[in-house]
Amino acid sequence: MLRQAAGRVLISTALALAEEIAAAARTGTVLEVNASPERLDLGDEPIIAGRRHGVRFAVNTDAHATVHLDDLRFGVATARRGRLTAEEVVNTWPPQKLRRFLKAGLKRASG
Repeated sequence: MLRQAAGRVLISTALALAEEIAAAARTGTVLEVNASPERLDLGDEPIIAGRRHGVRFAVNTDAHATVHLDDLRFGVATARRGRLTAEEVVNTWPPQKLRRFLKAGLKRASG
């Protein structure tokens, strides 16, 4: 999973973000929808672009304390604005499906 793929901290240009999305699509890399209000760096437009390329996503809270777990609602709202479905969000999948996906990624990476 590629952390903080967009905007405020690591990537500052639309071109760089487009390249990250294309690379994620080519390599099967999951992009993070970070739910922290201080982050929220992968917005709805990049999510929509990623969907067009078949990218998978994970929504997470970036919680460093239990009080931050409530921030998940911000990530879910962002995912909804990006029109993500449960099929496109790997941390909504049943464990066996997620294991198959991760195993396939390890095979791609090693050979």
